[in-house]
Amino acid sequence: MNLLISLLAHFVQREIRERFLGTVSGGAWLLIGPLLTLAAYLFVFAEVMKVRLHADAGDSFVVFLALGLWPWFAFSESILRGTTAIRQNAALIGKIALDRQLLVQAAVLSAFLIHGLGFVLVLIVLKLSGYALNLAGLPWVLLGLAGLALTAYGLALALAAAAVFLRDIESVLAQVLMLGMLLTPIFFPPSQIPARFAWFVSFNPLAVWIGCIRGGLLERGLPDASGLVLAGGVAIAALLIGRFVFRRAAPHFEDYL
Repeated sequence: MNLLISLLAHFVQREIRERFLGTVSGGAWLLIGPLLTLAAYLFVFAEVMKVRLHADAGDSFVVFLALGLWPWFAFSESILRGTTAIRQNAALIGKIALDRQLLVQAAVLSAFLIHGLGFVLVLIVLKLSGYALNLAGLPWVLLGLAGLALTAYGLALALAAAAVFLRDIESVLAQVLMLGMLLTPIFFPPSQIPARFAWFVSFNPLAVWIGCIRGGLLERGLPDASGLVLAGGVAIAALLIGRFVFRRAAPHFEDYL
């Protein structure tokens, strides 16, 4: 167990190091990037498109947007990087006998760590700027992030295995994730969704985990028990199916890499 943890820590460090290796700003981009991204989205949606929340939402658009964007960034990037983890480490797989799942785990974990740090920075800036955030709701935030990470890991396992044999997956995945972002209440609250489409949000597990994060920090709009059970079931199913697909495909990786 200690060896597996050490290997996972090594691969996570390598993922983060390679992410910023050769950049002028290096690790400083962890601090600069989130603030620039938030400013860009706010300019487009709040100033150019004049997006506003309904009066009953009771929150600033800047807070609402930030609390949805960064968890989604972590989720989407972890899937993208996890999907390519096996192919990008083809040389390593051919030389060293190791549990290939570690490569996917490292990709997912590093993405959540990087964007998690950015999320913390954004929360600090919002708090210092006078926006009301309920820090007592952090357990809900951790639950939401854990649910997103578990779902992402399960999906990344299955996609990483499939991408070894079907390389078109990588080019299509970014578009699918973009569609997923638009179909998840990130830029708008669920209350603004027309009634005939509201059922989709109720069955969207990603909306539940985002709702945990927003609801915990804003003290309103927490998911109900049925939503949590559904989202938890989807996360567990994604993990079990992902592990099954990965284990069945793993013995054949070297033949196609």
